[in-house]
Amino acid sequence: MGADLERLAELRERLDRVVQVAGSAAVAPRDGEAADPSGAVHVHLGADGELATLVVSETWREHHAPGSLGAVVRDTFIAAQTARATAAAEELAARLAEPEPTTRPLVPDGSSTADRLQRILADQPSGPHAASIAMTGLEGFLTEALTALDDAAREAERRRHVEHTATVGSAVAARVDGAGHLIAVEYDERWLADASAFTISLETTEAISDARAAAAASLDEPLAGTALADVARTIDDPVLLAQRLGLSV
Repeated sequence: MGADLERLAELRERLDRVVQVAGSAAVAPRDGEAADPSGAVHVHLGADGELATLVVSETWREHHAPGSLGAVVRDTFIAAQTARATAAAEELAARLAEPEPTTRPLVPDGSSTADRLQRILADQPSGPHAASIAMTGLEGFLTEALTALDDAAREAERRRHVEHTATVGSAVAARVDGAGHLIAVEYDERWLADASAFTISLETTEAISDARAAAAASLDEPLAGTALADVARTIDDPVLLAQRLGLSV
């Protein structure tokens, strides 16, 4: 048992150091930029990953047919996302190669769910009957939690594959998946024939931003109304958890 506890302590220390490094890297703002090979389309993503600017140049017709502009915009947007993700990965790798930070002390304050539940357990009557009730309650709760977790995973996967389309006027449409990944940008080619580069840029930006906002809204509060939300609430409340296990509170 002593050796197991030592291994657990070492694991906690290692994880804490990795979390510190990853956390410091995660909060660092990063932009992402990309242009198509001709330079006719340029995309700039802000530090938050959202579309900051999308510029279609006045010379785009010299490089791309109207029917291919949507694919060029999509590919350039994806390239900007890739550039941003690559920069983040490189910075994280560099930080992980630096000397590890000092492990932060784990100071128990008696207010955690585990501490409060421990006090409730200490007040329970002893004996095989009480233990049997608690064990039955625990087994039932674990079964419920695992079922809820499976259901939530299936729901998250379903939402990820739901597509969201935003249209600006009747000439520009952007389609994204549930995670906000750009699937397609489509134009009315007759509209493209006369539209200025400024108007194309403006309406394309609006369509992509609106589609991604719709996808983000669909993922807000992913646990709301699910069985897993009830499980999480129970785990966070020692009184509810004790009652769920059949303990006297």
